[in-house]
Amino acid sequence: MKHQDPQKTADSAKARPRLKEQSGMALITAMITVLAVSIIVSAALWKSWTLAQVESSKRHADQAQWLLTAALDWSRVILKEDLRASQTDNLTEPWAVPLQEVKLSSFLKANANSSDATQSNNAQDDLLASQVFLSGQITDEHSRLNFFNLLATSPTPPAVANAFARLFESLHLPQAELVQLMNTFASAQKSENPPLWPQRYENLTSWGLSPATLATLKPYTTWINESTTVNLNTASPLVLYATLGDIEMSQAERLASQRASQPWSTLGDVQNALGPQHALSVNANYHQLSSKYFMVRGKIRIDDTQIVSRSLVQRTPSQLLIVWSEHGAQDDTASLSSTTMNP
Repeated sequence: MKHQDPQKTADSAKARPRLKEQSGMALITAMITVLAVSIIVSAALWKSWTLAQVESSKRHADQAQWLLTAALDWSRVILKEDLRASQTDNLTEPWAVPLQEVKLSSFLKANANSSDATQSNNAQDDLLASQVFLSGQITDEHSRLNFFNLLATSPTPPAVANAFARLFESLHLPQAELVQLMNTFASAQKSENPPLWPQRYENLTSWGLSPATLATLKPYTTWINESTTVNLNTASPLVLYATLGDIEMSQAERLASQRASQPWSTLGDVQNALGPQHALSVNANYHQLSSKYFMVRGKIRIDDTQIVSRSLVQRTPSQLLIVWSEHGAQDDTASLSSTTMNP
């Protein structure tokens, strides 16, 4: 029978805990390494995904801008052709029909047999067209009362002041704000260093109108940097009531109803519709049946990206100009980037 060396036995007994300890440390090190690699890979994947999303959103925004620019150009063509066809403007004309939200692909399919370029679109173009929804509307700015008319002539003509007073009264808005606005305009005209006139409709809050009042007035008023007339063919019943001076609201609604079936061709037609007792309400200095300024609104939706634009267009017999244009996300009450065009 062999006898074990007591010293060797003791050394072996001491080595086993050290081996176990080293094995445990190696396992922990491996786990930490795997965890660190996982974190790094996850961060890289997340960054890659985020960059892809940002790039996709930017690409969609850029595509929407291109499409909105094309839509604006198309609107200008419609308005230009309308001027060639008629010297008056009314709500039965093509420009006045709003474009409800529709897929871009519907237009491409409609023209598929009339353009080789359309037929040559690749699968990626077809996919994009199926994802894009567009809508828009052209509004006649002459269908509204122009606040600029309040300061175009000093003192303000009674007919202009009366039209705004009747509008404020009908909408139950404080007349004191209108008076303050007119007084501010008058003081600015007399100043040796007059302030910068409002450049946009929203700027009127700095001249005496509250945001709530301005929001209520928005469907019936505008701001254009020159004196304009009201187009009686496109004005709403409330604007007709305000600008024609001595008629009742019921008469304005009746005029709008008659006009819908038979738009007026001359101011004499309007006088005949009013009757002899109100014929003098029509004044060529303030009323016309044609328009020069139009607001073009467009909206493009691609997946979750929505871009809207708003452009003021000036139409003359010789050319059609973009006075200013602005665009942004969600709706036209959001923060919009602005571009002013020089006529």
